[in-house]
Amino acid sequence: MKPILDESCVYPDWVKRSAFFTLTLVVLYGMFLRVGDQATRDFWLDEVWRVTNIVEHASYKEIPDPIHYSEFLMGKLGLKFFGRTELAFRIWPLLSSLAAVIVFASLAWSVFSPPIAILIAFTFAFNFGAIANAHEFKLYSFEGCIFLASLVVAYAVERGKLAWQWLMAWLSLVAAGALNLFPFLCFLIPWLMVQQYRAGKSWRTVVVAALVPAGLFLLFYLPYSKLLIAHGETGFWKSYYLTSSENILTARTVSIPSVMWWYVFSWYDFRQLSPLVSLYLLLCALVVGPILLWKKSPVFALMVILPAVTMMVLSSLGLYPFMTRVSSFYYPMILFGLASVLQRGYEIFEQKHKWIPPLSVAFATMVVGAGITLYGRGGNPGRMQHIQESRALLLSLEKLGTEGDILFHNDVAARMIKYYGLANSDRFTQREVLTPRVPSKEFLREQITFMQKSAHAHRIWIFVVHRDQGYPLLLELLQEGDVSLFHNERRSGSFLVGIRNSVNSTS
Repeated sequence: MKPILDESCVYPDWVKRSAFFTLTLVVLYGMFLRVGDQATRDFWLDEVWRVTNIVEHASYKEIPDPIHYSEFLMGKLGLKFFGRTELAFRIWPLLSSLAAVIVFASLAWSVFSPPIAILIAFTFAFNFGAIANAHEFKLYSFEGCIFLASLVVAYAVERGKLAWQWLMAWLSLVAAGALNLFPFLCFLIPWLMVQQYRAGKSWRTVVVAALVPAGLFLLFYLPYSKLLIAHGETGFWKSYYLTSSENILTARTVSIPSVMWWYVFSWYDFRQLSPLVSLYLLLCALVVGPILLWKKSPVFALMVILPAVTMMVLSSLGLYPFMTRVSSFYYPMILFGLASVLQRGYEIFEQKHKWIPPLSVAFATMVVGAGITLYGRGGNPGRMQHIQESRALLLSLEKLGTEGDILFHNDVAARMIKYYGLANSDRFTQREVLTPRVPSKEFLREQITFMQKSAHAHRIWIFVVHRDQGYPLLLELLQEGDVSLFHNERRSGSFLVGIRNSVNSTS
């Protein structure tokens, strides 16, 4: 297939075959990175409260916490197929992520020159954020796959390979699924209406068809969104709304650089990109990229720019967080926008120097080979994200003595204990501790002081700390008093830890 952005198309057959082989290798490598024991390892804290809500409640309306309706349906379906296992919940993000790698690479091959397609496909395949999302029971991977599939359907309609009714049917499915994506895809309806009118179709036919997804959105999504508000889903993300100058500054200096590294440039280890450079690259992707794409594929250009504009508008109204993990469905489009800028520069040199195409394909192949060799499977941080050896900690609790052992734990730890089950859980005493995402040293010192003043001979406290910032602080404070780690996990970056008060302890 001739790439729509490469008009010269001077590649010999052997070069195209070599490029396609490398792209196939990239797809297989990306799938290889996503398959492993991550799908069956212990739930971490942000998953277990979702899982326990789904397991314990038969109806979505009964759930008191902010669970998405789609998560509820996928969880219930997984339980029917796989029983009460981690795979029952993680199978959906895993399958979605595998499909997304294939779809992204196919789109890249259809739109860009072979070397550009190889490089951006490899960037997506190795992407830390996409790999981490593949093993977490949330909607990130699922919505990302749905968004890419929407682009495939719209692109096929634009190219005349699918009837326009297929796009309306697809948008209706997205709307009926009560997915957050519909506000970011609804612009495809007026685009399709204008396109069909210009092709000679009657307005009546197109308008009636357009009312179907719009009606389903009003019927399913709006009542569902009220449930989300009632469950507190929107309140959690208030700090990410562009509703104040402080939040806007945070987005520019923290959120955008973080997102651009984790979801776009992670393979190249550009963690140290300055906020200004990150913002510049984002603007290139969202402004220059769509301009270059417009003449060749208007729908591709619209899919790059309009969801970002929609996100900004909703965020400024306090209705959607800006540039967070929740928005991960959109980040592949940033890659497409940046790739179109690279494509244009590549075409300028390609037309002047005919030796560039074979050499560029060879260079892209070398980059892929070097990346696989240097990083390999185990070296990808996305695979190591959210490791929580909960059962090992809980099993060690079961071996405690029977008298004098009182276990304090907060609500999230209680859910973990309840889900995995402990024979001696009736000895637990719950003390609710509202742990900040990144606890300060003063907060941790307060909690440890409270524990040390306990009159009981033995007291094990199950504590939740941020694995990167909170855990090192906790280790520092443990050296200052008669408190020690009860169970030290294999990995030193933990969310759930147990500490023992050794005051008056005889063991």
